[in-house]
Amino acid sequence: MNAIGRSRMRRLLAIGLLVVPVAANVAHAQPQGSDRCEIKKIRATSSYASCRYLAEWRAVRSGNPVDFATCDDRLTRDWDKAERYQGVDCPDGRGPLATLQADAETHTDTVAAGILAPAAEDEEPCSAKKIRAAGQATRCRLNAEAKALAKNDGRFPQFTRCSLKLNRNWARAEGQGGADCPGGSGVLADVTTEVETYTDSVRTQFEAP
Repeated sequence: MNAIGRSRMRRLLAIGLLVVPVAANVAHAQPQGSDRCEIKKIRATSSYASCRYLAEWRAVRSGNPVDFATCDDRLTRDWDKAERYQGVDCPDGRGPLATLQADAETHTDTVAAGILAPAAEDEEPCSAKKIRAAGQATRCRLNAEAKALAKNDGRFPQFTRCSLKLNRNWARAEGQGGADCPGGSGVLADVTTEVETYTDSVRTQFEAP
């Protein structure tokens, strides 16, 4: 083999050494069928909780009754889409859907009531901002759960950004609302605990018994 042939062979070997580990990493990162179904359902639950928070936020801002019909329809549609897409890899059917829906309803109702309880009518714009902040934190944590599962590398969900976002948005609401923003750190601590407890419970709904 001449010098040109040897040089070409070395390049091919070098490329092969690079490609094999990359391919192995990609294969390792791909979630299995049942995990893909779980990811889609966690994201559907995340969208549902977020939708309910936004409905609460709009109701406080407008003074109109809260309407969750769009949220309920979206959850059913997203759940059915996950089932159709994954087929036999998505065996749970509608059983967990009723539980997850009820848990999301209880969670968002509890948080909204806790924020609104100390608020007078002139304080409701601040309360609306806090409800939206809680909704963003809930969605952030559930999406982090889905992202960690999608990576399939054994790492835990990264929640730090979600906690920082909630604290920052809460402080911003209080800074903008001034005296018309009741609740303070006590309500924030309760909301933080409720958000963490709820999002952790969503993940356990999909874990094998």
